[in-house]
Amino acid sequence: MRSKRSVRLEAKWREIVSGHPVSGQTIRAYCKARQVTEASFFFWRRELLRRAHPLAARPQLIPIRILPDPTLRVQVRCPSGHVVRLSSQDGSLLSNLFRTLNGGGTC
Repeated sequence: MRSKRSVRLEAKWREIVSGHPVSGQTIRAYCKARQVTEASFFFWRRELLRRAHPLAARPQLIPIRILPDPTLRVQVRCPSGHVVRLSSQDGSLLSNLFRTLNGGGTC
């Protein structure tokens, strides 16, 4: 349960934040006229939105599983003119190939 002070503070900021769009002023001018900091304005605007929509303010993550694409192929063209084509499903072979090429191995 929130305290009376907390409820009054939220009501004050709800009034301040909701008044900005109809004021026609920039946020800077609006805050200056009301003697509040821009940082406080942005904090309370975000906080009031979070309180109004508690689940929407938090990202919702869902588990996914990435399946290999059997049609995807990797092609490496060597300076010698040789072309190496591999299925992307063979991860260890791809890893070894790129490690070798990166380490100065030749095609």
